[in-house]
Amino acid sequence: MITLEDLYSLLEGSFDYLMVLDENRRVKYLNSTLKDVCFPDGEVQDEPGLDKLVDGESLRSLKKAMKKVKGGGRGVPGVFSPAGGGLPGIPVRVGYTEGDEGGLFLVTGMQADTLRQMDDWEREERAKELACLYSVAEWIEVSETIHDSSRSSPLPRRRYALPRRGRCLFSLPGYPIRH
Repeated sequence: MITLEDLYSLLEGSFDYLMVLDENRRVKYLNSTLKDVCFPDGEVQDEPGLDKLVDGESLRSLKKAMKKVKGGGRGVPGVFSPAGGGLPGIPVRVGYTEGDEGGLFLVTGMQADTLRQMDDWEREERAKELACLYSVAEWIEVSETIHDSSRSSPLPRRRYALPRRGRCLFSLPGYPIRH
């Protein structure tokens, strides 16, 4: 018979970051990589709450993703940023399943090979860019019209170091793509 620990071990072989939460956002499993990040002193708490592990922005992102997956979404993106700092935001995906003892949220993430080869300051800049892109995507998603999304842009409030020039192509239903 396959145990839950066997399943966690299998998943750990596929993901750099793995966290399992219950319906009350209590951590049921945290892989060794995230344990090192969240508990640098080595004193791992027994079933800590998500709010103790991540910063405020990350908590909002993960709560929103958890709500979406519980409502039927699959692989909803979020950002994991540890409360104590020490690591830039990690792009993660959140999944959900019902079990005999209640629902479980599965939070997974991967390190890109290019990120492993970058200096710390470069990784931080890439993480800021990703966080900015997630913010823009979220802001566009919740806006009722294009006009609303352009008026309520979160970008002026953010202070990220963005490139001077860049190209971005995206499509919106009912609007043609123009270069």
